[in-house]
Amino acid sequence: MRRRIAKSPVFIGLSGSIVALCFALFLAMAPGRAQADGEFVQFDWSDNGSLDAVLAMTRGQMNYSATFSKYDSGKTVGLSVLRLFPVEGGGTFKIGPSFQVSEDDEGDVDSLAGLKLGYEYFTPLENGSLFALAEVNTIESGYFGLLQFGLGQSGVSLEMSVGGSDTYEEATVALSKRLGTGPVILRGGYKFVSEVAFLGIAINTF
Repeated sequence: MRRRIAKSPVFIGLSGSIVALCFALFLAMAPGRAQADGEFVQFDWSDNGSLDAVLAMTRGQMNYSATFSKYDSGKTVGLSVLRLFPVEGGGTFKIGPSFQVSEDDEGDVDSLAGLKLGYEYFTPLENGSLFALAEVNTIESGYFGLLQFGLGQSGVSLEMSVGGSDTYEEATVALSKRLGTGPVILRGGYKFVSEVAFLGIAINTF
């Protein structure tokens, strides 16, 4: 399992600001939408040997997701099954059970269950698009916030995210490029807390 850490005041302030900005954008910008059937798969490899993977699928009013993280002291698998509640005027709330299994480098396994709550929002802009996501999880007080700006019709997106729990914290900036008009996306960025660069690939059919 990841080492329990004490979060710095600067990181707490940055995290809170980005998550709060997500919600402010939800309220200030309409119309917007986020719910649609589709799949999302993403793999990020860092130059310190860590791996982060995400798989998400939406069908009707349900969202299914799985995450996998491999880091220097072990690995973690997370699962969630969420019911979607579209909001008139823009955005989608989602809520449902979550599960996590962690194994440290000594082979000790820890299994946890909890509740996950999230809100996501997408809207076209005059010169691109905006996607915003905020999530909280009762498992280890987890949270995640993301802002992604699509830059015109270039297929290039700028992404900023923060995440953390009782056992880790991270702040990330990434730049991604969609290949043609298909679902494949190449990405790269930097993790400020871990102080590592990463490269990744994603497939997004939403």
